Amino acid sequence: MRVALVGQPGWIELLAALLNEHGAGAVAAEAYHGRKALRLLGRKRESDVLLRVGYRPGAPTPRGVAFDTWWSLVERAHPGIPTVYYWIGTDLFNARADAAAGRLRRPFERAAAQAKHVAAAPWFVADLRELGVDASLVPFPTPLPDIAEPYPLPDTFSVLTYLPMGRSDHYGGDTVIRAARAMPDVPFVVVGREGRPIPEAPGNVESMPRQPTLDPCYRASTVVVRLVRHDAVGATVKEALVHARQVIYSYPLPFVERVAHDDAPALLDRLVKLRAKHESGRLQLNTQGRDYALAEFDTALLLQRLLRELENASS
Repeated sequence: MRVALVGQPGWIELLAALLNEHGAGAVAAEAYHGRKALRLLGRKRESDVLLRVGYRPGAPTPRGVAFDTWWSLVERAHPGIPTVYYWIGTDLFNARADAAAGRLRRPFERAAAQAKHVAAAPWFVADLRELGVDASLVPFPTPLPDIAEPYPLPDTFSVLTYLPMGRSDHYGGDTVIRAARAMPDVPFVVVGREGRPIPEAPGNVESMPRQPTLDPCYRASTVVVRLVRHDAVGATVKEALVHARQVIYSYPLPFVERVAHDDAPALLDRLVKLRAKHESGRLQLNTQGRDYALAEFDTALLLQRLLRELENASS
């Protein structure tokens, strides 16, 4: 099967590499972005399926209008070749906002009716249904940490979270900082800021420099917090579960504790209770969460599920 991937550059490059690696020679996937994407206009029937990742149809922005115009030309250059949309996060968040404001354009309706859709999270399936889109569930197949056994919980109770530069509010930054202020003796480690401190953070909040791998951060943590406003199944959640850490997340998953992204009292309550269990020696590795993550988010398994969806679209 020949798959042409178009969309968010980093994600389509990763997905194309994974499809080629795990496709056992039966898949030829290629990512098209930047100037390379123009080649799709001259390639007729050299792909069996077009996979659009993370770029929503019907966006009212100038860039969205331009991309939809280009996309219609690509589809004309590949008559009869099916299109699959892979909804992975911000694309759906923005599409819902556009729909609520009455800004969605006709390309969205056309895609909803004519294309196949795949969603990267269970709650995405429900959100898309509200927009009139039928979608199959395939969590995005990010590689999992390769660890045979999880490290024991550290002696010191500590919290790890992800607050990227420029998007701290989207990831519950204020909620996390309020909890850190209320627990001044608990280390809070932040990744995603390239080591730059958070100006309003108390002294127990440390911003980690860029790391080649976050495995040491997971090993040194007791609890991983991800309070995002809108999310697929976040990589930090999957990785934390593989490390058998306790997880507090803003979405419902087995073996994690759910807290809304802006609910500071609830976050503090969960952390205080977890610390009490830790100090009394009753807090254990989250082995059930690890088993769940290894079974549900196995990269090869998810790629096979995605390939079945692509095959169904092209059959």
